[in-house]
Amino acid sequence: KIDPLQLISSGALLISAEKNKSQKIVEKLEAEGIKASIIGEFIKDKEKRIIVRKNGKIEKLPRPKCDHLWIALER
Repeated sequence: KIDPLQLISSGALLISAEKNKSQKIVEKLEAEGIKASIIGEFIKDKEKRIIVRKNGKIEKLPRPKCDHLWIALER
């Protein structure tokens, strides 16, 4: 099974910005017809790197051991 959180995100674009400018960036992208959303924040404490699932469940976000794209290509 391929876990999308373990992919290198080929073809995806992430933008990092100062928190106070992020909403304005999203608005400008959407005005151009580009879907955008704020998905998280950078933190130093590795113990606090989490993902909140749609059902509200909180899980630690592990560092990928390998890119799952390679697993898919090997099949």
